Amino acid sequence: MKSVVLGIATLSVLALTACSTPAAGDSPSEPTGNNGALTKVTAGVIPIVDSAPVWLGKSKGFFEDEGIDLDIQTGSGGGALLPGVVAGSFDFGMGTTVSVLLARDKGLGIEF
Repeated sequence: MKSVVLGIATLSVLALTACSTPAAGDSPSEPTGNNGALTKVTAGVIPIVDSAPVWLGKSKGFFEDEGIDLDIQTGSGGGALLPGVVAGSFDFGMGTTVSVLLARDKGLGIEF
């Protein structure tokens, strides 16, 4: 499914954005929309150094600053996380190219 690949790409973008610093003179803004309520997002990550930006962004409050209540769940690998993304257990999931190819081969409906 294109949504799985898009989810993986979006998680990467979220992680990179969370690690950026505001420009001089910028101040953190209040979450917009939902009357200031945070949007719940669940991300499945692999407990490796590659997911460090996601953990750091959460601990520094970067996601909350953008109106996101991030729930991070760990998995043993992309092969375990991708079915959760397809099933809707995770909004985003971390995986490798091999995991995505294997999931596609197993008929999970992933498209490139």
